[in-house]
Amino acid sequence: MKKLMICGILFICTLGLFSCGNSEGQGGTSMATFSYQDDLTGYQQEQADMKTASFFNTDSQPIESQADAEKLAAGECSISYSDVSVYFDSENEMWRVDFFTAERDEQGRILFSGDYQSVYLSADGITQLVVTRES
Repeated sequence: MKKLMICGILFICTLGLFSCGNSEGQGGTSMATFSYQDDLTGYQQEQADMKTASFFNTDSQPIESQADAEKLAAGECSISYSDVSVYFDSENEMWRVDFFTAERDEQGRILFSGDYQSVYLSADGITQLVVTRES
């Protein structure tokens, strides 16, 4: 079961890395993109641990930057983490903020250690989904 979970995490991470493009963000900065629908499909197939209710961010607070998204998502995060990645789906107007702990091996490859959590927020700052994957 643990091997299956790790394979699932690696699949989602790899899918995220290869499916991420760049779009123009606020102030001319580059912003990584993702597909909310593709993520949902992947989570349903792997039967991921998805939380869909009882969130803190339930009032509208429009997200105007990656920093806003990270700050709101951090309030929903329930794991220890050292790194954060922020993505935006312009088609669905959804933000995904990933929280994780990463280390590098001797060859410089990134290794994930600990849990990995993705928080999904609508453009108006309301949490829609939290997905936790264990290492």
